Amino acid sequence: MKLTILISATILALSVIVPVTRADDASPASPAATPDIQAKLQAVTKERFSVCADKKAGDPCTFNSARGDSIEGACQKVRHGKLICARNARPKKQATPKRTPAPAKSGA
Repeated sequence: MKLTILISATILALSVIVPVTRADDASPASPAATPDIQAKLQAVTKERFSVCADKKAGDPCTFNSARGDSIEGACQKVRHGKLICARNARPKKQATPKRTPAPAKSGA
């Protein structure tokens, strides 16, 4: 009797666990989600080239990221003499100064 209950419980647990793990297969990192992301990145790359089509190297430019953010940059030469709008360098984070411990109070 105990063996029957154990087997039934195991089958029930597996029937719940297996569909849950299969639902996780549709995560954004799965191959099914990548074509949309790749299409957005290709569109952004085309925009970055077209923004600099009538400019010179070093001229300021702006393009929209795949998320829709407006990115400022400058036109830079790449292969075959083409220009692309390259993001301006982000300012480096400054290291936070270390705190020095307060002097110990003397009980006089």
